[in-house]
Amino acid sequence: MSRLFLKWVKEIYIIACYRPPGGQIEEFILALETALLNLSNHLNIEIVLLGDMNINLNKPNDPGVRKYKDFLKCNGLCNLINYDTHFSPNNVGSRIDHILTTDVDIYTQYGICPLEISDHYLVYCVRKKFKVKHNKVRMWARKYKNLDEAKLWDDIENFDWTEVTSNQTPSDSWDIFITLFNQILDKYAPSKKMWFNEEMLAWVTREYLSLCKERDRLKRCLLSCN
Repeated sequence: MSRLFLKWVKEIYIIACYRPPGGQIEEFILALETALLNLSNHLNIEIVLLGDMNINLNKPNDPGVRKYKDFLKCNGLCNLINYDTHFSPNNVGSRIDHILTTDVDIYTQYGICPLEISDHYLVYCVRKKFKVKHNKVRMWARKYKNLDEAKLWDDIENFDWTEVTSNQTPSDSWDIFITLFNQILDKYAPSKKMWFNEEMLAWVTREYLSLCKERDRLKRCLLSCN
């Protein structure tokens, strides 16, 4: 893993990867997930994973390829290389060398280049020099910086929720609860219109994905104990 610092852009983490042809794909994916999890607490960074994965994306129905694609989807990663990067002696191509990134738009060029000293093609990408500008969007949101949690919880605990608990229709109970809860929350963190970058609107954050992985890990541990 390498860290790259460029002026006007985010801190970039570059992770070089290699999976031996006979290696277990599940173990390889777990290693990649661990690497990403270690970076999940770092905000405002770019991540690039690249190398010889020995996972042929030309075989979409292969179980290992499906697991690999699920891993990419869950982590918001996209493969830039859509060309065959290796050819067998009988000239059958395979896409086993990948460049994975979370933001395709910041790369102006990417592709392959033949090499005389290897049976693999060189994969490359070219990043934009300057920071990408995002459109501003105004939306309703709350600020929790100065929230008095003790008073908020006290109001919640002492509030009369009879209107919610006495209703026999779950959907109506939910609507009533949300309305009443927001009324309480408005006392401590009123909703206001604020400006955001468009990139901040995505709710699938690295923190969320990390928590999902931890949830799944705990579930696997529980099932293995039963």
